[in-house]
Amino acid sequence: MIHHLQAAFIDTEGTFRPDRIKAIATRFNVDGEAALDNITVARAMNSEHQFELLNELAARLCEEISYRLVVVDSIIALYRTDYSGRGELAERQQRLNQMMSKLMRIAEEFNVAVFITNQVRVRIGPLTCEEMSHGKLHCRCVPTQELV
Repeated sequence: MIHHLQAAFIDTEGTFRPDRIKAIATRFNVDGEAALDNITVARAMNSEHQFELLNELAARLCEEISYRLVVVDSIIALYRTDYSGRGELAERQQRLNQMMSKLMRIAEEFNVAVFITNQVRVRIGPLTCEEMSHGKLHCRCVPTQELV
C-alpha cells in the first residue's frame, strides 16, 4: 500500500491558488489534480480561528494522517488586523508567541516540516515598537529562515 504524504496549508489572506499548484506540478511531470488532492487547505478568518485550525491539525496528526508539511501563509496577517496599535502590542505578541510555540510543538512531536511566511516592513532610521515587533518574535522561534 502506497501512503500519500499530505500537506496542510493555512491561508490567512485568501491567496492559495490551485491553478498555481497545477502549474508547478506540471513542470515536474506530476498530475496537477493528484497534487491538489494531497493538499488540505483551510482559510483562517481571524487569529483565534488560525489557532483553532492548528489544534484541529494536531488532532488529525494524532489520527495518523500522513502530513509532512504545514504551511501558514501569512503568520502575522490576522494578528495585525485583530490587534492593532500600541495598546494591543503586548497581547498580540503573546498570542503570536503561543502560535509559534504550537507550530514548534507540532513540528517536533509529529516530525512535520513547518513553513511560514511573514510580512516584512523595511524602514531606514529608527523603528517604532510596532515595526520592531513584526519580525523579532518569529526570528527567535524559527531556526531556518529564507529571505525571498
